Amino acid sequence: MDQPTKFSLIETARQVLAQQAGVRTDEPKTDRRFNGITRPRDGIEAFLDLRFPEKGPDIQYAVLVRRQVTAAVARNVAAVAQRLPVPGPYLLVAERIDAEALASLKTLGIQYVDGIGNVYLRSTEPYVHIRLSGKHVAKSRPAKVVRAFQPAGLKVIFTLLSLYSQRNSSYRTLARYSGVALGTVAGTIEDLERLGYCRSRKGGRIFDPDREDELLDRWVEGYLQKLRPRLGGQRFRAHDPDWWRSFELADFRAHDLWLGGEPAASVLTQYLRPGRVTVYGRPKLNELARRLRLSRDDEGELELLQPFWDFDKADAVKEYGGKRLVPPLLVYADLVGTGDARCLDAAGLIREQFL
Repeated sequence: MDQPTKFSLIETARQVLAQQAGVRTDEPKTDRRFNGITRPRDGIEAFLDLRFPEKGPDIQYAVLVRRQVTAAVARNVAAVAQRLPVPGPYLLVAERIDAEALASLKTLGIQYVDGIGNVYLRSTEPYVHIRLSGKHVAKSRPAKVVRAFQPAGLKVIFTLLSLYSQRNSSYRTLARYSGVALGTVAGTIEDLERLGYCRSRKGGRIFDPDREDELLDRWVEGYLQKLRPRLGGQRFRAHDPDWWRSFELADFRAHDLWLGGEPAASVLTQYLRPGRVTVYGRPKLNELARRLRLSRDDEGELELLQPFWDFDKADAVKEYGGKRLVPPLLVYADLVGTGDARCLDAAGLIREQFL
């Protein structure tokens, strides 16, 4: 999303706050009152001073901007807010927030305003608690489709973010690791260059270090919204929910499995007690079912997803703590996707230590 669009959304939010909630706002500030703020690395687009009527307080919000917010985006925004160095409070400004995302944001404690009149503001002050539902449909121009953040392009970005040593590889090599066509690699890199995330030079590509966090967050949101739902997720219940603890590397290889999500986070951080066991792979289901005594169950703790990368011949770490794990970026994304506070804490540790 370009800067003019971001600030037009902030202006729309100011109008909604004034009309719907009776809250006056000052002009958004882009100067940095807080030490150490560098946009876009820190994700803050502006600061808004909200002035409440009568005896209400004046509150300065750090503004995060998204265009369309689904539950997946809401959970990633919560993860972003958790790691930001700004001491909050945060205000999510969006063109439209869907119903499931509204509930997620409230549960996650993220305040918001969107272009159709949904508002949620709260404060430690007893007289500031506003929650309003939008009454009209926002009129907006459709967002331009960016190939890089469509499912196939997301596979290429995953390779670029996970395999640092391969960033200057040929399109053919990147296509093989990503499982996509050569044209998809070319189109994705072209988009990343146009959006300013990287640039090509003789002998290789240079990624902007100040925008790497932003690219990672955009990938996580794209993965949760567009790619993960296509991975053929199946749910099972295992006789022993902790079966993965006794699995050795040979077992993971024999059944073509990679450990992801919460159990992978447990291996990496020694912090999380898994509730859901996420694995990626293409096992022979009959053999795996016999080994683990599986039964199909839509509420089961075992989630099986198809892998979408092929890093076997790449210079990448695949084994941690005697287990075969998916790349840390994927572990992080799956944790963020849960929206669970424990998982978000573990995601923060993984981002700090492995990404």
